[in-house]
Amino acid sequence: GHTAPGKMLVPLMLIHDISVRETDGILEVFYRADSDKVPIPVTDIGCHVVDTKFPHLPFKTALADPQDLPGKVSVSFEDVLNNYQTGSKSYVFDDELNRDSLQVDLSMASCSPDVGLGVATKALHSAWINTRTVEEFYLPPKYFTLQEGDLLSFTMWDIPQLLMCQTIDIRADGIVHVKGMFDEPQVLGLTADAGSYVPDTKPIGSVHFESYTFPCR
Repeated sequence: GHTAPGKMLVPLMLIHDISVRETDGILEVFYRADSDKVPIPVTDIGCHVVDTKFPHLPFKTALADPQDLPGKVSVSFEDVLNNYQTGSKSYVFDDELNRDSLQVDLSMASCSPDVGLGVATKALHSAWINTRTVEEFYLPPKYFTLQEGDLLSFTMWDIPQLLMCQTIDIRADGIVHVKGMFDEPQVLGLTADAGSYVPDTKPIGSVHFESYTFPCR
């Protein structure tokens, strides 16, 4: 049957670390590592109309509950080294909790077992590392050209930050409302041989981003 173009791109996005966005009816494909980085002065963050109520913090963040994070990622794919039969590779985070598994279907893509394992590796690390999201991030009207997939670069509490834009809304008053996810670019380039990875501990406002060690197999 017919497969939507967007669904067909998902395996390629996972294998090659690419992002896709629509601009004026045209799909733009680019490597995540090449995302446009937009420097944001801290004074531009938290833009609001004068004399209106605004929260004390410049933006609001949320942190995923570690209890809800997956403990295993299983990837299925067409194995180029085995006559394109269906293959499967898994990457496991060993701890004492009985965590859910995440299934990744690459059946529309052909790759080697090593690539499949690399996808599983990055997917599990990403699930644990890219856990900070932002729902209320407001910028002045001059940022109206921002696009989904852009990375906002700024320093907050003396800590460099990268916020990946996921949705952008231009309000009636011109203020740019961004929702996104704090990006940990170290996840890019992780392979099946990456072993353990421990991100830096990053305090963000009242939220504390813990460091995790990956005893993996």
